[in-house]
Amino acid sequence: MPRTLEISRPLGRIGRRLLVALALTSAVVSVGSSIAEAGRRTQILLLFAQGALICVLLVESHTRRRAEAELSDAEQRYRTVADFTGDLEYWIRPDGSFAYVSPSCLRLTGYDHLAFLQRPELMTELVVEEDRPGWELHHRLASTSAAPLPVECRFRSRSGNLLWVEVFVSPVATADGRHLGVRGSVHDITTRKRAENELRETLEENKQLRSQLEIDNTYLRDELQSDSGFDGIVGSSDVMQYVVSKIQQVATTSSTVMFLGETGVGKSLLVQALHNLSPRRSRPLVTLNCAALPPTLVESELFGHERGAFTGASMRRMGRFEIAHGGTLFLDEIGELPLDLQVKLLRAVQDGEFERVGSNVPVKTDVRLIVATNRELEAEVRAGRFRQDLWYRLNVFPITVPPLRQRPEDIPLLASHFVQKHCRKMGRPLLEISKATIASLQRQAWSGNVRELENVIERAVIVSRGKWIEIGEDEAIVRDLAPARSTPVHGRHAVSRSMEDLQREHIRSTLEDLYWRIEGPGGAAEALGMNASTLRSRMRKLGIQRPGRATSSVLRAS
Repeated sequence: MPRTLEISRPLGRIGRRLLVALALTSAVVSVGSSIAEAGRRTQILLLFAQGALICVLLVESHTRRRAEAELSDAEQRYRTVADFTGDLEYWIRPDGSFAYVSPSCLRLTGYDHLAFLQRPELMTELVVEEDRPGWELHHRLASTSAAPLPVECRFRSRSGNLLWVEVFVSPVATADGRHLGVRGSVHDITTRKRAENELRETLEENKQLRSQLEIDNTYLRDELQSDSGFDGIVGSSDVMQYVVSKIQQVATTSSTVMFLGETGVGKSLLVQALHNLSPRRSRPLVTLNCAALPPTLVESELFGHERGAFTGASMRRMGRFEIAHGGTLFLDEIGELPLDLQVKLLRAVQDGEFERVGSNVPVKTDVRLIVATNRELEAEVRAGRFRQDLWYRLNVFPITVPPLRQRPEDIPLLASHFVQKHCRKMGRPLLEISKATIASLQRQAWSGNVRELENVIERAVIVSRGKWIEIGEDEAIVRDLAPARSTPVHGRHAVSRSMEDLQREHIRSTLEDLYWRIEGPGGAAEALGMNASTLRSRMRKLGIQRPGRATSSVLRAS
């Protein structure tokens, strides 16, 4: 009996029930035998029951072996797949121990599967510390979710290499819902992350480059506008912007314009800009420098001559007034014109006609006249060297060009412009100008103005050997020169040191010429191109008052 019970322990449920029935039958038979001394039939029944039990045991043993074979085959198939995959596969039991770790762990982490089986916490230790909270939360959530939840984190391998991995974790349970832990799959995505990071960096660089290009484009557009923006005029100072605004105002008219300013300030460039903005820009701009020719030839150059008018006049020649018909005539250094020619010029300006040398036939002309001088013509008139009536005819719209010393903020632009110009002209790489050199240039008086500055820069480009502009020790800019003159150069139209002074002078001059009439036809507001209310506001701001008004106000206040 004990032996039968010992055998029954490994039996299945059916086998155990048959064994109990057989034991009961044997007990009954034994009791019957002792009482009735059963015979042969009882022995046959006992043998039959034992045979049935043996059959049940054989069937159950076969079933168990088949299930074990199927389980072993399934495990073999799983291991065959898991062991040969490139991903790290693992199964963590509910107690935190590993039931399985694929051999690919050695390639990814530098540790073999035995290391994880012996120290389950090793897997978490490989995760970079900053990523561990996400890793642990992912595994906790996976215990309650049937769907894999991907997460990305970083592994620090045994050799110290940093790997980016993507982890899929899902729960493991039996058919009846019993929780058996979680299974995970770790996929190496280092190459993909590097590509993403490179792409992200490239996109960021492109964004920065695009932003920088937009800034450079805006800067270059503004620089071109200020550097050569107004028909080659370099300068962004307030006084130069004021000059430009005056040119824009008068360009569309046919009025005579007089440019006043020291030699070398760039009056010829301003004349060219004025002509280009005028309706006569399709016709030529004809220029004559009155100081470049002897007095005997100036008349012929201005008005032309007939054949035989003087020795050497072998044919009739057109003068500048005829050539400029329908266009613009620029007379530079008008203050050098002889007095006898000033009378003929006055007639040409006043009546629009002239006579060639050697002829008494008047020639009609339609010319827009622009003149320039570095002299103080009012003083010349008082000295009798310039006709007053011609002065009044020419001084229709005076524009004073400030000297370079009164606009030092334009020197960096001018210097850069001249460096580019002469480097390009000489076929040299573009040189750079240091801030110290610019500061030194801005401290000088520049008696020769822009022309002198260009000459200095041109010499510096010639002698410089490195990538920086080198100013020779013999140059004026490295010595202490006399400070800029503050004495006005052209009387009432002299350039002051500020934009407000220029505006105040121009407005006051216009008001005086129009007898302080502000509004209405022919008033100062109309002449200045602004509303009467705007003009009054500007007068209050600049402190401009009609003579006698201030005294009257004081008397009334007292």
